[in-house]
Amino acid sequence: MTQVDCRQLARRGRIWAAIALLGFAVLAAKLIVIQVFEHGRYSREAEKVQGRKWPVQAPRGNIYDRNGNPLALNLKLFSVAADPGLVKAPGELVARLTPLLRMAPADLTQRLTAKEGARYVRLQEAVDQPIASAVRDLECAGLIVDTQWKRAYPQRHVAASLLGFVGKDRNALGGIEQALNTKLAGEDGEMLVVLDPAHALSTAEREQILRVANEPRFADMPPARIVPTLADEGVYMASESSFQRVLRAHGQTRHRGRAKAPRQSRPPTTHVATAPRQLWCWDMTFLPAAVIGRWFFLYLILDVYSRKIVGFEVHDSDDADHAAHLAKRTALAEGIHALLTKPVLHGDNGSTLKATTVLAMLHWLGVKPSYSRPRVSDDNAYVESLFRTAKYRPEFPAKGFADLEQARAWAAEFVHWYNHEHRHSGIRYVSPAQRHAGEDAPILAARHELYCEARERNPRRWSGATRNWTPVGAVTLNPERESVVKTHSCSPDRQPVAA
Repeated sequence: MTQVDCRQLARRGRIWAAIALLGFAVLAAKLIVIQVFEHGRYSREAEKVQGRKWPVQAPRGNIYDRNGNPLALNLKLFSVAADPGLVKAPGELVARLTPLLRMAPADLTQRLTAKEGARYVRLQEAVDQPIASAVRDLECAGLIVDTQWKRAYPQRHVAASLLGFVGKDRNALGGIEQALNTKLAGEDGEMLVVLDPAHALSTAEREQILRVANEPRFADMPPARIVPTLADEGVYMASESSFQRVLRAHGQTRHRGRAKAPRQSRPPTTHVATAPRQLWCWDMTFLPAAVIGRWFFLYLILDVYSRKIVGFEVHDSDDADHAAHLAKRTALAEGIHALLTKPVLHGDNGSTLKATTVLAMLHWLGVKPSYSRPRVSDDNAYVESLFRTAKYRPEFPAKGFADLEQARAWAAEFVHWYNHEHRHSGIRYVSPAQRHAGEDAPILAARHELYCEARERNPRRWSGATRNWTPVGAVTLNPERESVVKTHSCSPDRQPVAA
C-alpha cells in the first residue's frame, strides 16, 4: 500500500467520524427540543388522549349569627353528567338511565348528541343520594356523578333582605351574599380522570374470563395452559397476561393444583419487647424426686422484657390442663384483659404446650402463641437459662425432693429470690421486679450520679467514662437482624400498666 493510499484511508475515516458525530449532535439537539421546548405541548396532547378534565363545584361558605346559629348553609346534592366521547353504546345507556332519572328517552338522546365533540354534558341536576348511588352502580363508561351544592336558609324569611340570596346559577343577589361574594363563593376546580386504554377489557369480558377460568376443567390449570387449550377449540378470549391480571384482581393467582408449592425452612420469628406484658416465654422442666424414676414438673412463665417470673406452678404429672390453668392464672394476675395489645407467649414444640386445651385457653385470653423451630434448642434461650440458674442454686436439693409440698415450697422461695433479690446481669443488675414496675430508670440514674461523684473525688482513678448505667431498651427473642433491635431500642413506647 502506497503512502497516497494511506492518506486517502485516513481522510475517509475522518469523514465518517465527522458524519457520525454530526448525526449524534442532531439527535441530541432533537431530544433537547422535545424534552425542554416542546414538553408542554406533548404533555397537553397526552392529557387529551389519556385523561379528561371534569369541573368540580366548590361549596359556598356558610353564614352564622353571633350565637352560632346558621343563617345560610349548603345542601349536598348530586348531578348526573356524561362524556359523549366515552359512551360506547348511547342507546343502551339511555335505556338504563330513563327509569332512574325519569326523563324521556328522546330528551336524553338529544342531550348526549346535541354538542358534537363535547366532553362534558350535564343530564340532570339536583339528584338525591339514592338515585346517585343507583346511577353509580350502573358502571357505564363515560357516566359521571358529580357533587352539587344548593343554598338553603334554615331561618327561612328571617333577615332575608339583610342576607340576600343565591340564584340557581349560583350568582349572589343582594345583601351579605353579594357584598361578601368573593369570600363566600370559593373557586371551582377541575378533576383530572385518567382513562383506561381504548383497547382495555370491558367488564363483560373480565367476567367471562373469570367464569371460564373457574370451570371445573380449568380449576387446576394456570393461564399458560388455559389459553392454549381454548385456542385448540378455536376460542380466543384474551392473552395469558390478561388472564393473569384478571385472576390476580380476584385473588386467584395462588397455586391452582392440589400439589403444594415447595417451601423453604422458615427463619426464627423475631419478637421484640419494649415494655412489660408484651412478650412472655414459658416451658416445663423436671424436678427430681427422692425416689429414683419419679419426677415433679415445674411450669414457668417469664416476662422477657423484665426477666420477672410472672407465673409458676409445680405438679406431680405432665398434663396440658396444668399449662392452661397457669396461662389463665398468669393472665389474670398481670391484668392482660385491660391491655389493648395482648402479649405473645413463646414456647417450645412440646406436646403439652401445643395441646388443644392450651391453644383454646390462649385464644380465649387473646394471647398469641409462638413456637420454636423443630429440633432447635436455643430458640427459647431465656427460660433455658433460668432453669439452669434454678438448678445450680445452693438450696436446690442434690438428692431430690421428698414430696410435692417440698418441691412447691422450694419453687416459691426461688421465685421470690429471683424476682426481688436477684440482681440480673442482663438488665444492668437491677431486680426483675424493679424493671417490671418501671423502677429501673431512677435506680440506674442514681447509680450514674454516684459514679460521677466518685470520679470527681478521685479523677486519676478513672481512665475513661464511668460504667454504663443506661437502662436496657428493647429486648428481642431470636433477632433475625440487628436493625430490628436498633429500631425498637429507639422507640419511646411503653406498655401502660394495667389496673
